[in-house]
Formats: sequence, structure tokens, C-alpha cells
Amino acid sequence: MKKQSIFLLILLISGISTFGLQKRNGHNNKKYVNLEGQKSEAYIKGNIYQKDYLLLISLLKDSHPAFADKNTYPFNIDSLKKSGYEWAEECDSKEELWSYMQGVMTLLNDGHTTLKPEFNSNAIYPIVYFIDDNDLHIASINKEYKSFLGKQVSKINGYNIDEIFSSFKQLISSDNDIYFKSKVGSFMQLHSMWQHTPYCRADSSLQLTFKDGTNTFIKPVAKNKLNIVSQQIQNNNKTIRKNYKVPFHYTLVPEKGICYFQFNACFDQNSLRQQYLSRYPNIPERDLQAKTSRFPRFDKFLSGMFDSIRVNGIETLVIDVRDNKGGNSNLCNQLLSWLMPADEIKNISSYIRFSELWKQNYPTLASTYEDEFVKAQKSFKMGELHSGYTLPSLSKSISENKSDNNFPINSNEALIFKGKVVFIQNSNTYSSAGMLITTAMDNNIGIVIGDKSSYKPCSCGDLLSFELPNTKIKGFVSHKIFKRPNISQCNIECLVPDVLLQQTWNDFLEGKDIYWNWVLENYTDEIELYHSYLKDCNII
Repeated sequence: MKKQSIFLLILLISGISTFGLQKRNGHNNKKYVNLEGQKSEAYIKGNIYQKDYLLLISLLKDSHPAFADKNTYPFNIDSLKKSGYEWAEECDSKEELWSYMQGVMTLLNDGHTTLKPEFNSNAIYPIVYFIDDNDLHIASINKEYKSFLGKQVSKINGYNIDEIFSSFKQLISSDNDIYFKSKVGSFMQLHSMWQHTPYCRADSSLQLTFKDGTNTFIKPVAKNKLNIVSQQIQNNNKTIRKNYKVPFHYTLVPEKGICYFQFNACFDQNSLRQQYLSRYPNIPERDLQAKTSRFPRFDKFLSGMFDSIRVNGIETLVIDVRDNKGGNSNLCNQLLSWLMPADEIKNISSYIRFSELWKQNYPTLASTYEDEFVKAQKSFKMGELHSGYTLPSLSKSISENKSDNNFPINSNEALIFKGKVVFIQNSNTYSSAGMLITTAMDNNIGIVIGDKSSYKPCSCGDLLSFELPNTKIKGFVSHKIFKRPNISQCNIECLVPDVLLQQTWNDFLEGKDIYWNWVLENYTDEIELYHSYLKDCNII
């Protein structure tokens, strides 16, 4: 797994949320209660750390789909409940409890289910790493250490990199090792995270030993003391990708017969609208418009892009979902409907688990579901998994209300793109964006190039937020399972693209966009030959 993390430090310390995290950041953490559990003798007699540990175990057991009724549990959670309660008797800090409980969360192998890390913005290691498999290179660093730019780190605080990575694994909820590698570099920038490992130095410095035998000590600094300089790279202009601060954008390259669609986040005006309506169903339309109108609509964007494709005779559509961390999967369904008839697409199936925490997060939706179950004369049971296909349909009053069909799909088969489709993913492609890639592959829509996926093709997701009442530790837990159309391949850890391309440190230094280069090398010649043939025949 090759990973460039050049901007992670800036994003992390600035608190900037990407479009793909809008749903997560939009949650107000709900204070978790378990009335039955809080009446237990163990809870009443326990200290604040024991109390919140018991509540976290109850929350996972009652809310996460892995512990749904009739499921085989992924681990013995009751045994962990007992051992953790005994451990917490000697716990004397919120930070210790966070680390211990996060270690429990990582056992689920679910990148969505995690505790929110709290870190000291005055203690940041001013380093950005480039991780090339298990090789660690300095891509950016504070100016006073610029002589170490580009060097390969062989040890940190006297320990090999694989030992360091291993110590961080209990701190990072991950679907698989690729996801972990894509996140560990940013966690290693935080002194507070090192304190949860056995490798933290008493003086808080990092001792970096380099492959060339040199070494240095780096102290954490405050956010306002950051003065980052980056490894100089060659100016390679063979890329079309830009750092647009928009969720989606397209560029036509008519001379090469290509439309390049940079899909940065599964987020638009209508997905934001849906979020507001799910939380504030009585919000006036005027207020709703004021909050959402500055964002683009994906359905209009798609219509305009495919119009341009037709007018300009584009033969190849490149859909780039690198660094797209997800959002609302309805946008992915909209896109796919322009690539294949919607009624022919084999879709991902979802299974929802009802719980008290779900009701706290979605009170209006929960009330509607309960009413629909009563109308259908079905039992509304907490704890069970319910298939999205078999749930009673929501009442027409909901679908016809302000949340009306927010995500219209293309229903005109004559407008479906008939050319070649190339999807590009990297190790930062996740959640709904990963579902897009998985659905495309299982429906034989185009080809996928890029890195192995940091997501599981069958995974958990759709977040519920919570706050533990005694320590105020916050987090998120999945409440749905998503299964790929090709369900026989559900147990694999990652999705391997049709063409595996992994960026190396040397690629980074040379400024290569290996993904876009591959497109140009494999499609341009063919397109130019086709155009030449049309000219020779006096067709164009």
C-alpha cells in the first residue's frame, strides 16, 4: 500500500471537514443512556470510568449490526465487559479510558465505529510522512528541520517502524490494513496519541533515526508555531487533477476524446437538504433554501456534464474518486443511472438495526417506522436486522413532503453514456465512494484502476453519534450493514481494482500522476487512431 499524506497535517490541526464528512460532522452527539444498565449494581458501585465503560459495551451490543440478534458475534463482548470493568477500577484518567475503549472498538474492523480523539493543539509534531508500504519518508517538516526532507525513517524513539505501526493499531478503527496505513501518519503527528503507546519519550520529543545513519530529535509545537516546508518535487504537468474546493467538477479534453470528472465528495445541495429535514422536519422552506442554496445540485450537474459529452463527441469518461471519503450514496445511484439502465443495475443491499440510540439520533424517522410497522401488523423489535427491501414503505406523506424525491435518477435510456468508463480510486476512497466502485465492478460498468481499497466491499456504516455521560467521551457507531451485489465475494478484506496502480515515493518525487498517465497511455492512442480513421473516411 502506497500512501501520500501531504495535506493531512494542515487538515487535522485546522479542524477542516471535507465534504465527505459532512454527515458525520453534522451530528449532534446524543448523550447515551441505558436505563436498565444504569440500575445494575455494577454500574451504581462503579467509578465514573467503570460506569462509562459499561455503557460503551451496552451501546455496542445494542446498536452495532455485528451484535444483532441471531448473528455470530465477532468476539466475546461479555468477557470484555468483565475484564474491562475490572481494569477500569484502577483507571485514573479520561485519556486512559479513551485508549482502552478505542482498543475495543478496533476489534470490530469497522472504520466508521470509533471514539473521537481529543488532542492538544499545542503539542503537534510538525512532520508529514509519505508511507510507501512500511517505508516512512519525510514529505514535509518544520523549516528548522528542512535538511531532513526526503529522508527515509528507519526507527522512531529507537523502535522499528513496524513496531510503531503495531502500537497505533489499537488507536485507529480500520476496515483493513490499507485503511490503517492511510490514517496512521496523521495520528503520529499528535503527541497525545503517542502517549497511548509504550514508545512515548518522557521529554515528549521524537527521536528519528534515518536510513543513512543520521538522526534528530523533534519536539512538538503549537499550531501557531507551524512553519511547514515540503519536499521539492519535479514539475510534472501531466495531470488534470486540481485541488478544487467543490464536491464535483468536470473538464473536457476534446482533442483526446476524454471527459475527466473529479468526484471529490458524495455531497450536494439535496443531500444537505435531506439532513436538515431528517432532524428538523418542520423547518420552513425559506430557511431550508437559505441553508442549502449555495451548494450545487448533483442531478443538474450530471445532466449538464452528459450534455457536454454528447455535444463534443466524447468517447471516454474518467471518474476520479481519489480522496473521496463518501457522504450520501444516493448521489452514486444518480451517477450510475447515466451509465446503465437503472432497472438493470444490481444494487448494494442494506440492513438496518433498530436501537434506542438510533431512535435518539433519528426521532422523527423512528416514529414513522413504528407507525408503519403497526399499519403492516408487524412487530417492531429492537436489536434485529431488517432488510431495506422488506421494511414497510414509509407513508406517502413523508415522500410527498419537503424531502420529496431529492435524488432523481436518469430514466431516459437514450441518454445513457455508451462510451468507455474508467474509475480511479486510491487508499483514501471510502464509504459511499467505495460503494460506487463496488457497484460498478459488480455490474461490469467500465474498469477500475488505482490502489487496493481501504474499505471492505461488504461493510458497516451509517453513523449514530453518542456521548458517554460521565466522562463526556464522544464517538460514532455504525447501525447498518451494506452487502455488495456479488454477495459470494462478501468476505474479502479489500477490493482489488482491474488495474492495480500504487504510487511510490519515487513517483511522488517525480511529480507523477500515475493514474492519469495510465489513462493517457492506454486510451489516447486508440482515440487518436479512431479520429484519424474518421478523417480519412471524410466522416469528420
